[in-house]
Amino acid sequence: MALDTVTRVSVQGLGLQGPGWLRLSVLQPGCEALLELASEDEVPAGRLLLRQRRHWDQAQPRRRGAGHLEDKSGGKAAAGEESGGKEAASSSDMETGDRGTADVASDSGSDDEGGAAASDTDNDSEADSDDEAAGAATGGGMGEVRVCGLTFDAALAPAARSAQAAWLAGLGRELRYADPTRDQLALGLSGTAKQLSRAVVCNKLARLLGLEGDDGCPDAPLPEGPVVLEGVLRPCGDPSRGGAGLQVAEPIRRNEVLGVVGGYVMPADAARDFLSTGHKECRPEIAARLTAVAEGTRADAVTAWRLLAGAFRMPLPADMQPLQGLPVTAELSMLGYGNLAALVNDPRVNPRDWRAENDVDSQEAAAKANCAVVPVCVRGLVLPVLVALRDIAPGEQLMRNYGADWWHDLADAWEVAEHDGLDVARLLHGTQLPPAERVP
Repeated sequence: MALDTVTRVSVQGLGLQGPGWLRLSVLQPGCEALLELASEDEVPAGRLLLRQRRHWDQAQPRRRGAGHLEDKSGGKAAAGEESGGKEAASSSDMETGDRGTADVASDSGSDDEGGAAASDTDNDSEADSDDEAAGAATGGGMGEVRVCGLTFDAALAPAARSAQAAWLAGLGRELRYADPTRDQLALGLSGTAKQLSRAVVCNKLARLLGLEGDDGCPDAPLPEGPVVLEGVLRPCGDPSRGGAGLQVAEPIRRNEVLGVVGGYVMPADAARDFLSTGHKECRPEIAARLTAVAEGTRADAVTAWRLLAGAFRMPLPADMQPLQGLPVTAELSMLGYGNLAALVNDPRVNPRDWRAENDVDSQEAAAKANCAVVPVCVRGLVLPVLVALRDIAPGEQLMRNYGADWWHDLADAWEVAEHDGLDVARLLHGTQLPPAERVP
């Protein structure tokens, strides 16, 4: 049973000041509830494994939303000031390193720790199942849900929880007996996903999620923070594509999962508002940094913002909508909430669609991509997963096809910014290209 039904005051009144265990007994016939401290010996071993990495105050409520850009990258600007890559602008989730997660918080955004009670009633197994489902999506700030490096806006959070609960209800067995590769994960069957191995992709992702392998636990809660292939992905320079990119440090085989693309998931209409007017909601220090990037040019903070927000925008096609069956279309923003996957460039070398020699619609250029984002359903939520399309050698830069439409959508903001003399590399990556390498 999660502690969102019990106030923290009453828990601390029992003398529990940190992580611990409680026993909830329902007394018949009056159905009065008795809450007592429990010893670890009373707790099933499986429950101990699920909770071994929890913290009493794991997360504090934070004011976050589509209209509020929060800088959590160690003091670096949302525009990636002196960080060497997009990750400074989009690696807010990197601070959440633990795989252990709290239970679903209430819509108020509080993250009260969910200690599973060793109940004396016949409802213990049902409570455990509910708790396991809740552990798949954890509370963020202001009613948000965070799972696998994705933060779901409060408007989508109830649907995210419902989708996971419905999946669990339809599973037909306890989560610990559900095979991670076959039962808990499902690779999409359309587009690029058809070219990949379902078995390999699902197995590799299950391992990254901590569900599969020698140290895996099939009924473990999904991680809240970033999911990337640790130690293999490294930021690199790329002057021809804005200054930065992402390369691999080890050989990567086809079908290898490189990570889940992190970001903030919001309704498409909110995403449009965020793109056009989000600069008005920035904290003063972020707005000041946007102004600093535009200083000495004919551009202003509005011009800088629209290019920045557009560059970190990731529209989600129908098969990649995280909440299938909803009439609301969602969109992903990697700005302020992304991870290393935000650094992956497009293979096109001249995607400025306002120039006659552009390669925006070139199939030959797009075909040079060595990885792709594909939809994988994980416990009821569809996640955008970055997967290798072919074998990739150490030192080779990762490239994925953004799609011609994405470049056409960005073109207006990009053209205006360059016309007004804005240093795009400095805006996107916090770096400044030498004058000789800038696009005139």
